[in-house]
Amino acid sequence: PKYISNAFVTTSDGASLVLACLGPFKTKIQLQDGNSSVQVAVDTQYPFSDTLNATVTASKAFTYYVRIPGWVSGRFRRLMGYNLLRWAVD
Repeated sequence: PKYISNAFVTTSDGASLVLACLGPFKTKIQLQDGNSSVQVAVDTQYPFSDTLNATVTASKAFTYYVRIPGWVSGRFRRLMGYNLLRWAVD
């Protein structure tokens, strides 16, 4: 239950959303500004697959972070068909 309840967290200012745990999760949240409604659905077979697909719907632009565990540091990362150039390993 703690793993699931902490899958999504907001940044300290409440303006950004973080996928903190890997797994098939969904959330619907109102960000701190009060005007940003965000829905995220993560589809994955983790830990039996290394693919993670997220569908993000938002009323306006916001920053979305995905925590990348250290054990994936050698893997290839792509987002919407593009290589990720900036990422940090946790």
